Amino acid sequence: MNNWKVAAKEENKKMWAIFTESGIFASACCHGFILWICDMITSGELAKYGLAVTAKALEIFKQFLLGYNIGCTFKTTIEISSLGPDFKALKIIETNTLDIQHILELHNIDEAALGTYITDERNFFSTLGKESDDDLHAIAYVELLQELWSV
Repeated sequence: MNNWKVAAKEENKKMWAIFTESGIFASACCHGFILWICDMITSGELAKYGLAVTAKALEIFKQFLLGYNIGCTFKTTIEISSLGPDFKALKIIETNTLDIQHILELHNIDEAALGTYITDERNFFSTLGKESDDDLHAIAYVELLQELWSV
């Protein structure tokens, strides 16, 4: 920061005092790669750094596992922050989901069939809007018959 102060105009030098660095806040993935580093300013190590990194990770990765050295209190901080609804929704899904096994038994579906449903759905959507050659020939045949009958 001192380099910036020296280069600044005299009237701007006081402005930099509000940005006095008190440390860094770093986040890394489980492989040890640094994801983000923030300069902590005079306010010190507050929850805002953890919340900012968590928000950025949610924005980029959509879902992830978070470990934080003050996790017991940070969980409460997240719940009362603007990020809270996301985490509350996950908690509701985790605790209030239906008994899947019961639903499968009710509809006479075995778990092995679930994988085929996904495959069938992917195949259906990958060919959606594409007509098979058999369909094209059938349509052409019907159109020719209609043309013949109209003569």
